Amino acid sequence: MSVLHWNPVMDPLVFGGLALGAAGFVYWTGRSLLGHQPRRKVFLLLAPKAILFLLLFFALLDPSWNVGSSESRSGRILALLDVSASMDTADDGHQTRIARARRLLDELKQRLPPGFRMDVLEFDTELHKAGGRSPLRGTDLAGCLTSLAEQSGTGAYAGIVAVTDGGDEPVEPARLPSIPLDIVAVGTPSSSWNDVSVSAVDCPATVEQGIDFEIRVELQAYAGGAPGFARNLEQIKTQLERAQDGAWIKVAEKQVNLSNLRAQFHFRTSTPVAGRNQYRVRMEDVPGELSTANNARVLNVDAQMKSLRVLYFTKELGVDYKVLRSELASDPGISFTGFFKTTNDQFTIQGDRPAGDPDLETGFLKEANALKRCDCLIVGSFSASDWDEDQMQFLVKYVEEGGAAIFLGGERSFGLGGYAATKFQNLFPWAIAATEPPLQRGGFRVNVPPAAAQLPVMSGLKELLFQAEKPQLESVNLPGALRASAVCLLSASVGEKTAPVIAMSPFGKGKVMGIASNTLWKWASGGEPLRNAYGRFWRQAIRHLANKTEGNQVLSVQWNQAAYRPGETAQIQVSTPASISSIRLTASLTGDGRVKQLPVQALTGLRDVFAVKTPALRRGVHQFRLVAYQADSVLESYEKTLSVAPLLEEGSRPEVNELFLGELARKGAGILVREKELDRLIENLSRTVQKESGSEIPITQAGGIFLSLVLAVMILEWFVRRRMNLI
Repeated sequence: MSVLHWNPVMDPLVFGGLALGAAGFVYWTGRSLLGHQPRRKVFLLLAPKAILFLLLFFALLDPSWNVGSSESRSGRILALLDVSASMDTADDGHQTRIARARRLLDELKQRLPPGFRMDVLEFDTELHKAGGRSPLRGTDLAGCLTSLAEQSGTGAYAGIVAVTDGGDEPVEPARLPSIPLDIVAVGTPSSSWNDVSVSAVDCPATVEQGIDFEIRVELQAYAGGAPGFARNLEQIKTQLERAQDGAWIKVAEKQVNLSNLRAQFHFRTSTPVAGRNQYRVRMEDVPGELSTANNARVLNVDAQMKSLRVLYFTKELGVDYKVLRSELASDPGISFTGFFKTTNDQFTIQGDRPAGDPDLETGFLKEANALKRCDCLIVGSFSASDWDEDQMQFLVKYVEEGGAAIFLGGERSFGLGGYAATKFQNLFPWAIAATEPPLQRGGFRVNVPPAAAQLPVMSGLKELLFQAEKPQLESVNLPGALRASAVCLLSASVGEKTAPVIAMSPFGKGKVMGIASNTLWKWASGGEPLRNAYGRFWRQAIRHLANKTEGNQVLSVQWNQAAYRPGETAQIQVSTPASISSIRLTASLTGDGRVKQLPVQALTGLRDVFAVKTPALRRGVHQFRLVAYQADSVLESYEKTLSVAPLLEEGSRPEVNELFLGELARKGAGILVREKELDRLIENLSRTVQKESGSEIPITQAGGIFLSLVLAVMILEWFVRRRMNLI
């Protein structure tokens, strides 16, 4: 079977414009020639040109013959049936989701075209044959699809049909099967339910022991089912509980009015015990509600003493200081001290006062050990002339011996501030000069370079900036080229060039970061993605620079997430001391009774920094082990236990997330249908098992025929013009 296909190489409007132009040229040229040439000669002169124009437009349409045949693939379909606990919900008021799903598969099996065969596997936290439910009955759709992709037998099937409500959390599978994946979403619209739920709980992952913090709670209700349910929503008792000795102890209680179907409030509490604390927000059951599985939400909070001491030193206060102080002071793991000059040689201290130095008001860096009391120093924008030689020497020594410093941009920073001829000259990530251009102002689009996106210090920043609408900075310094040891973390488009705005480099045993802008603080008042990006950047930057990482003397380890769900991968960054040469690293992951060796790769452009990536993690407990060797001797080892489990308990979100399931089906080269759209599913399955084979032959390139035709027309025109004595 042969079919003619058209593959135009340009926009239809442009093509139409060219066609009108060519027609106009032929028409007006013909009219001009008719004034002094016979009609026959005019036709002979213009005919070759018109033919050439037609051939040109024919080539621009790029036609091709598709010569091939259609053959059927295997008629075997693999059906995956979700049998997790959330499928026990009778959300249509009559039957459970699992009963409707089984009926749907029976109907699908009967209506498949002749010759089709359907095999069925059930899944919850893992794949199994019918009737082999696991005791947990959670949902691990991502993990099951990844497991299926790793099996060799799936190639015998033409397609997969997953019948599921999607579970509680949208987790991206590490791999998808290579055959088309169609998904049937089982679940009714939540607007038809009678139900109440703890829809969201938010609190800091890390808090300071004994200091109050907030747990923000959002409750949601649906009242579209049987009448009278809304009358039960005016007083809903909600409790905050803390786990203690295997039981839940009530911490606080509130009466919440849910008559508007949504309520937001917060509990304020503190953690009396250091370490991991578990809390639960629980609302009372309401008669007539669809499910009680979503009436509670459990969260984990790590309580610790303030471990990071940050000192902000400047000569003039600005809005950037106030915004940054507000952001970091809210972090329970950071002790923030603002230190700035007021009059003459007097200084003012704001925030937490560093222990052991009662005389800070009389000056800054009066002794060499003063900076050792802080983990990170942030330096504002002021001239080099405001430092004395001893202060500069103290700061350089502080970083050399393992300290961390962040230098902010502005009109008196880097080369603009006169630092090119000082002891700080080699401290910055840039090679600065006294000829530095003025501070650039305007709107400069920013981007996280690919090499920086994989670093823990920038974890999640690229995604947040992608969500923001045109993320930009309103000012940019142009200090100079990056040093060889520096890495660009954030770049900006300045004219036709790309300039590094945030850069980081090692200096001795410490680290230095430069921020070549004095308007980064404006992100805190931008939209939600920018606000989150601003706070996340500063928290991660300070912890990274201060080396608040896991590990020991040789191995410094940073994880990209605090917890992992089934189907996710862990990315680990490992740093080793530059002073130790010829280090060899090995990594392994133990789980399910097996030990898997993991590749350790050196990061491009970074000395002594390595990356390790795990395969898709399965539910359960895994042991990660990292060993550093020098020759055949073990220098140091590091171990960490990973407990991989969903962050939400089964049934916490009974609403069907069609957006997530639709995206999953699209990536699996299939479609998403609702449970009442069986006809559309069968139609798509019929197309799936039809395999097109054959070849596509471009007409303009077939055997040189098209080129020969063009040459023939051009020769014909030459011959006509010669006969008319026009050559």
